[in-house]
Amino acid sequence: MDNQINPPPDNNPSERPAQPSTPNPGLHASPGPPPPPEPIKYQSPEIKRSKKPIGYRAKGFWSLFQLIAGAMVLAFILNHVVFQSYEVFGQSMAPTLNEGDRLIISKLGKSWSGLMGQNYLPKRGEIVVFHNPREEETQLVKRIIGLPGDRIIVSGGRITVITPDAPRGFNFDDQFNLELDSTVGNVDLIVPPEEVFVTGDNRSPGGSLDSRNELGTVPLNQVVGDLVIRIFPLDQAHWF
Repeated sequence: MDNQINPPPDNNPSERPAQPSTPNPGLHASPGPPPPPEPIKYQSPEIKRSKKPIGYRAKGFWSLFQLIAGAMVLAFILNHVVFQSYEVFGQSMAPTLNEGDRLIISKLGKSWSGLMGQNYLPKRGEIVVFHNPREEETQLVKRIIGLPGDRIIVSGGRITVITPDAPRGFNFDDQFNLELDSTVGNVDLIVPPEEVFVTGDNRSPGGSLDSRNELGTVPLNQVVGDLVIRIFPLDQAHWF
C-alpha cells in the first residue's frame, strides 16, 4: 500500500489562495422599501379683522346717530305739519264714517296758513278734525256747514245756508249731494267771525254733538286739518 503524504499546512498568508470575501451586512445593506410619504398638512385660512382706528368707529356711530335723528325729525314733521292718522270713535258721522274707520288728515293748509300768520279757513262741505272748544284734549270730526258771516237756518228737517253769493239760500244737502236722514234742530244764526258752523252727518236726535246744540260754533284756530282719505277698512277706502 502506498503511503500518502499530505502537504504540510502553509502558514504564510501571502501564499494562501484568494478566497471570496463574505459581504459584511453592516456595510453593504440591500435596499429596503421606500419610506412612506409625509402627510400633507392643510392649514385653514385665518380671517383677521382689520383693526379700525378709534376715530373711524366714532365717525360710524355719529353717522348712525344722524340717520336715526333725521328719521325722527322727518316723522315729527310729517305727523305734525303734513299728515296725521286718526281712528273714528262713535257714530256721529254715520253713514259717511263709522266707528273703527282709519283716516288720514291733511295739515298742509293749516300749516301754510300758520306760516302766513293767518287762521286756516276750510272749505264749506269739507270734513275736518278739530279740538273740542269745551274740552280741548278731545278731538272731534264733523262737516263744515257754514263759514264766517254765513246765516244758518235749521228748520223743517233741513239746513239752509244763506251767503252773500246766495242771498236766497240753498239746501246744504242738495248742494253737496248728501243723502242723509232728516235734520233735527231749530237754529237761526249768523256764524261769528273766525268761527265755523259744523254738524255730524248723523243728524238724528242725540246722534251728534255739534253746532246745532251744546257744542256751538267752532273757532278756526281749533281746526286741525281736513279729511283726505279713509284707508281702513280696505274695501271702503275712499278719497274725500
